[in-house]
Amino acid sequence: MRLLPPSWRERFESYLTRLSAGERARVGGLVVLVACAILAIPAWKLLSPVWRDWRVNRALEQASASAEAGNYRALLLHLQRASQLAPSNLEVWSETAGYLSALGQPDTLVAYENLLRLGQNDVDTHYQLAREALRFDSPERARDALASLQSTPDLTRHQLTAAVALRLNEPWVALAELQAALALAPDNPEVRYNLSVLQLNLPDAHDEAQARLLDLRHNADYVVRASVALLRDAGRQRDATTASTVITGLVGDRANTYPDSDQLFAAFLQTLQSRATTQPTDVATVARWMVEIGRVDSALEWITTLPTATDPSAELAPLTAELALRARRLDVAAPLLMQGTLGPLAPETVVLALAAQEQLRMNKIDRAQFTWSDAVTQANAAPSVAQLRTLARIAATGSNNELSLAPLQSILKRDPTDTWAFTTLLGHFTTTDRRRDLQELLDERLLHQPSDLIALQWAVRLHATSPIKSATLSDPVSRALSTAPADSPVTLFCRALLVQRQHHTSDAAAIWQQVPAAALTLPEFRHWGAVIAVAAGDTATARLLLADPPSTKLLNAEREQHLQLLRQLQ
Repeated sequence: MRLLPPSWRERFESYLTRLSAGERARVGGLVVLVACAILAIPAWKLLSPVWRDWRVNRALEQASASAEAGNYRALLLHLQRASQLAPSNLEVWSETAGYLSALGQPDTLVAYENLLRLGQNDVDTHYQLAREALRFDSPERARDALASLQSTPDLTRHQLTAAVALRLNEPWVALAELQAALALAPDNPEVRYNLSVLQLNLPDAHDEAQARLLDLRHNADYVVRASVALLRDAGRQRDATTASTVITGLVGDRANTYPDSDQLFAAFLQTLQSRATTQPTDVATVARWMVEIGRVDSALEWITTLPTATDPSAELAPLTAELALRARRLDVAAPLLMQGTLGPLAPETVVLALAAQEQLRMNKIDRAQFTWSDAVTQANAAPSVAQLRTLARIAATGSNNELSLAPLQSILKRDPTDTWAFTTLLGHFTTTDRRRDLQELLDERLLHQPSDLIALQWAVRLHATSPIKSATLSDPVSRALSTAPADSPVTLFCRALLVQRQHHTSDAAAIWQQVPAAALTLPEFRHWGAVIAVAAGDTATARLLLADPPSTKLLNAEREQHLQLLRQLQ
């Protein structure tokens, strides 16, 4: 008699003896399956990283192959898969940043920010993030990238900080940074060029800046940019002598062989284009200047002869797309937009956007607005605002700038702090003199971004030019002004305007004396400096500040005021 119960093994063997052969086979299979399942758990834990790494490497290899084949949509999909599989992999984000930058995609900023977040905290990564942020109209992110650096400022940092300051409408900061850069490298042509372009707008430094640019024409790498900067300034100053010097200087001995000025200018432009082809920056400079002087078709015709102009991965591709839209050459624009040259956009949305542009060309306004509305609806359904931004860019450079309103307003509805959409909409409302819309836009901006000094000074200018003498500042503007830095040139500017509106000229002039001279590079500062100078009886200063024609960056009421002041000084 057994005193202990049978063991589990004995019980199992007894159970098996009672089963048929088929039943025993099934039980054996079940046992093997259970054993495999138990062993699979540690095996998966061991092999899962290897499998994931293989998939990541495979995605990067496919991305590289897609880039070489020119299949940029597939490239973006492979990069997305790699970043989803390995969100903390430095190599993945480094590769992604490089490809996205080459394709001109705004998500480049996210890639570089992830590199910093994951520990690649070197100076070059900060600088590259700042450059890309400037490229994609995000000066605040560029400023943050530079501000987080702990190293001693070097030449590159001074130049980048100056570029950021100019985009943030702070020329006094830019001037100080460029002067510091010049002290470090007095013979650096890039520093000399950037400082000169800024100082052309300063009455006290204009002649020195002009002389520096005339000298830079002898540097092969800067002759194009220096020539264009001098011609822009000559046009603004009505300086025929400098314009003639630049044109004949570039054409050379052949200048005397042309019977009239038109042929001479054509020869100059041809020479300028020839000199520009070696540098994308120079090509862009010449093309944009040609747009300014009303030669859009000629600019497009020239730029499409260049070998990389229509390559979506090339630096010139976005400019080519913009020129094609301006010239209504949708056959040139379509393939570039399909490849995401101006930003991400679903193919079906590209089709709708271009159809709307074509309908506008055919003067089918109602149909175009209906088609464009469908495009905006599709873009608004995307997870991010990137597609709406692309649509706004298409509209802004296309046949009807009014179409840009819907995507811009949709962006701000989703993200009231979006600086690019705010700035673009601000420019549109200013150009079309829509004061009520402008006031609502500024109030909304200052409600969500009370520290935005650009919005603050626009709001105060709008108030200062109001025909309603009893008008008061709105609550968002009042709160923003009360918390603005007291020593900021923008704050001083706003206070001077408000005091002058109350006809307290001596007090306004006293405040204005504290505004740095570098602020006069901005047309609004020059204009209101002239207003206060005229009121104070300082006609010499007023004439100096009113020397340039009214800027398109001024409000319509300010431009009228400008002309009124000129008549008053005659």
